[in-house]
Amino acid sequence: MELPDNLEKKLDYIRTYVRGLWQNHKTSPFYFTPHDDTHSEFVEDKIYEIIPDSKQNKLNDDEWFVLLASAWLHDIGMIPSLFDENLEIPNKKEFLKLRNEHHTRSRDYVIRNQDSLGLTKDESIVIGNLCVFHRKKENIHDCIDLLPIYRCQLLSAILRVADALHVDKSRIEQYKHLYNLFLTMGMPLSSEFHWIKSFCIRNTIWDSNSKKIVVNFYLSESNEISNQEILIKYI
Repeated sequence: MELPDNLEKKLDYIRTYVRGLWQNHKTSPFYFTPHDDTHSEFVEDKIYEIIPDSKQNKLNDDEWFVLLASAWLHDIGMIPSLFDENLEIPNKKEFLKLRNEHHTRSRDYVIRNQDSLGLTKDESIVIGNLCVFHRKKENIHDCIDLLPIYRCQLLSAILRVADALHVDKSRIEQYKHLYNLFLTMGMPLSSEFHWIKSFCIRNTIWDSNSKKIVVNFYLSESNEISNQEILIKYI
C-alpha cells in the first residue's frame, strides 16, 4: 500500500519512534508473550494480507495511515517506564494490572504525546480509539466513528483480527529460552496458555478468497502428548 509522501513519512517516523521505545524493553513486561516492535511489524504485514491493495479496497489514505500507525502503537502501554513506573523487580499483581490496562494506557500515551509522535490532534484521538478497541474485552459496537473520514469500528475490527493472528512460533522464537524461567517464577496460567499456543501453532494464514483464517499446528503422534485435540479446538 502506497501512502501519499506526507503520510508515508509520518508512518516511517512512528515505526522508528516505537522501535526506540522498545529497545530497552524487549523482554518486558514480565511473563507475557512479546508485545514489542517485532509484533507490530507482524501486525502491519497481516493488515496487508487482510486488505489487499486493489481497486476493491475502499479505505481512504487517512484511514490507511491511522490503521497502520495503530499497528505500531496499540501495545506501547505495556512499557512500564513510559508511565514513570518501576517494575524491574517482578511483581505478579502489578504486571497483571499492566497487561489488563495496556490498551487504555496506549491510548493515553498517544494522545498525551501527539506532538512527539508527529500526529495531529484528530489523528491521535482516532489512533488512541483504535488502541482501546483492539482488545477483545472491549465491545467493538461501542467504538463510534469520531470523525467523518475515519470508520473507527471497521478499522478496529481489522486491527483486532491482525493482532489476533500473531499467535504462531514467530511470536516467541527469539524469547523461548525465557519460558522455563518464567515458569519457575510463577507465571500465571493465562500467560502460560499464550506461550503454549505459540509453541504449537506453525503459522496462521488469512484466506482472502474464502474469508477464512487457516491455522496450521505442529502435531504429534505420540500418546505422551495429552489433550492435543482439546487444545486445538480451544485455540
